[in-house]
Amino acid sequence: MALKKRLMIAGIVCSLTTSQVVLSDGVNPPKTQKTTKSATQPPPLLAPPSSAKPLQIEEDDAKQTAKPKTKVSSEQKATSQNSVLKTAKLSPNEPKRINSSSPIAIENRTPGAVGERVRPKFVSLLPGSALEGWIVHEGRDGAWLREGEMISCRGAGGGWLRTEKEYSDFHLKLEYRYQSGCNTGLGIRCPSEGNPTFTGIEIQLLDDSAEKYRNLRAEQYTGSLYYQVAPTQKPELKPAGEWNQCEVICIGDQVTIKINGQIINEVDLAKPDGKNKLNTSKPWKLAERPPIGHIALQSHPSQVDFRNLTVKDLAIEAAAGVQFVDIADGEGEPVLEATTISIHYLGQLRDGTRFGDTRDFGEPVTVHLDEVIEGWKHGIIGMKVGGRRRLIVPPAMAYGSEGVENLIPPDATLVFEVELRGFER
Repeated sequence: MALKKRLMIAGIVCSLTTSQVVLSDGVNPPKTQKTTKSATQPPPLLAPPSSAKPLQIEEDDAKQTAKPKTKVSSEQKATSQNSVLKTAKLSPNEPKRINSSSPIAIENRTPGAVGERVRPKFVSLLPGSALEGWIVHEGRDGAWLREGEMISCRGAGGGWLRTEKEYSDFHLKLEYRYQSGCNTGLGIRCPSEGNPTFTGIEIQLLDDSAEKYRNLRAEQYTGSLYYQVAPTQKPELKPAGEWNQCEVICIGDQVTIKINGQIINEVDLAKPDGKNKLNTSKPWKLAERPPIGHIALQSHPSQVDFRNLTVKDLAIEAAAGVQFVDIADGEGEPVLEATTISIHYLGQLRDGTRFGDTRDFGEPVTVHLDEVIEGWKHGIIGMKVGGRRRLIVPPAMAYGSEGVENLIPPDATLVFEVELRGFER
């Protein structure tokens, strides 16, 4: 029981799952082999003192308030407002979400201060005159051609063409044009090695009307997360030889796909919806796909063209290489200085391995910001109670070259989703 309590305080699942992907040339996804190692100790991600305990947060009709264990009078509460936990009206299950269909306003924050609100802008993925910023991945260089503002794949064996830059959370826009019977795709959050279809996420782009594709599985048509999640509705595609518009919005675990302005798929990567859960007995592997990676274009023997490729990178750099993305707004005053926080968090390695989730233990954890890893000190500043934020923490701001035995590899970039439940000054 004492061990379970210590794990609850640390908020960590003490296991590390690694996967080895065997690539396949066919349409069927490869089999994976999993090995699990037990950690010798929970990593000090929050590094709480041994006396730390989860806060008991209660809710009334007006607002949530952290209740001290001893009873105090109304007068005592009024005189101790600066020391009680600040909490939001929002329940942890009902955060105020940012509207992903409109421009997202994110505060450009630095430790100790809140800057002016800024709006990320769309930038071209074809800034030069050739293929600067792109790398041919598992294919032939000669299969890819740049003509003005258009990229074309004109032959077999092109593999993938991926960006040099990696993206975690973003809004991508492009247009694509295919020949009759064409089969192509779009990779997101793809690692630098391996087939993006299986190591990252492939969004299928297909000539759905072609006779040879009439008997495919539902999750192989346009707008599907290939071989994982079927589109929620059939897109209204332009015929072969005409341009189709495609948009992909990734914010946290939420992926939204639009074709010609129509939302045709919305997926929670963390868990299957009711339809997918009922229709498959397979484990939900999308939860273990990388949370950060490259954007990639897929080649096939028939010609496919891409143009007007633009992306809005939603990740904001806080300090020392730490990046954050606000997934949901909170309410009230922001955290502006070192303080005691009550927080839920989920941690991932960049390969997608989820190494800890405080919700597995039911309670948030409480810790002072002086006792957390450096990346959290920069990343928590500016959050409001009830808000959820993704933090991307480079190794130097986490566990560096040492890592944590059996859990955090050396030189590991860590990705967290954190929810601020309360704080006190």
